[in-house]
Amino acid sequence: MTADDALAAVVRELWALGASLGRPPEPTPEVDPWDEADPYPVGDVVAVVAFGGSPSVVVRLDRLGEDEITIEDVLDVDVPRRDVVAVVESVLTGQAWIERPRLPALLRWVGVMFGSAFPGSVRIPGGDERTYSAPLPAAVSSGWLARLPSVEEPGRDTRRWHRP
Repeated sequence: MTADDALAAVVRELWALGASLGRPPEPTPEVDPWDEADPYPVGDVVAVVAFGGSPSVVVRLDRLGEDEITIEDVLDVDVPRRDVVAVVESVLTGQAWIERPRLPALLRWVGVMFGSAFPGSVRIPGGDERTYSAPLPAAVSSGWLARLPSVEEPGRDTRRWHRP
């Protein structure tokens, strides 16, 4: 299978996925080098598949297989070609979540009182138990991001000082 055949196969899979979920992709936009909102940035992008609605998803397929998925115009996730369809399916079927660092109760309380955003990332399942992430932006105006479930990242014990 040539690179062009593999690219065409991924585009067909994305269109079939969208159709099966009732979210068919928008018509492929034409390249307009003078339009600032042009979905084809300078570089090796050879195909764009865009899903409207909420969440909006734009898949930019690169000539070298280093693809990028943009979600809600605020999250950019670099995904290898083998997992592009699985990641888009996870986003469109609501399988993403927000992972936040463990914080002491006082810091959580301050965050609630002052509306500050603590660092975190959006995690998206891919193929074969792989997950991909994108940093959570500080100021978000996306209803889709606001509705994502949030979990604390695993690891560090919350108690810092303890006696043996």
